[in-house]
Amino acid sequence: MGRDYKRRAPARKKKVAPGWVWLLSGLTVGLFVAFLVFLQTRGPAPVKAAVREPASASAKPAPKAPAAATPEKKPLSYDFYTILPQFEVEVPEEKNLPREKPVPAVATPGTYTLQVGSFTSARDADTRKAELAMLGIVSAVQAVNVDGKSTYHRVRIGPFSDLERLNSVRQTLRENGIEFMTLKTRS
Repeated sequence: MGRDYKRRAPARKKKVAPGWVWLLSGLTVGLFVAFLVFLQTRGPAPVKAAVREPASASAKPAPKAPAAATPEKKPLSYDFYTILPQFEVEVPEEKNLPREKPVPAVATPGTYTLQVGSFTSARDADTRKAELAMLGIVSAVQAVNVDGKSTYHRVRIGPFSDLERLNSVRQTLRENGIEFMTLKTRS
């Protein structure tokens, strides 16, 4: 008799737990591990001091040592209107303000350069150069790479060998509120 190969015996299906069972079991294990870690890092529980009670009701309690005198704590007051006058500072009128000391003139012969700014932006350096041009001062922008990371644009005036010209340019910068740094060129 021939065998029918078209019909096979039904294959046995493996029983697999549903996904929600796996989720709940994983969550339970995770929470248990987290609880163990919490207990481990929490440290020991504080020890409570043992309180002695008299052995019998007729026994007299031991005399207590006088408690250390605690200083009286004053309540803090944060009232704005009473505290503010204590911190007031009077600002002198403009006519009474001390005048800035003038920067002394350069007297040592040599070659000098004035640096009037160092900017990360070339645009800012060009703006400073234009301000100086409006004052009749010729300047140059020098790009310098610092530590191979960032480029700074230095605005410099000079070099000056004539001390009289140097001091007059410094005075012009001071009068116009432009900060500068005098650099002596090494020879």
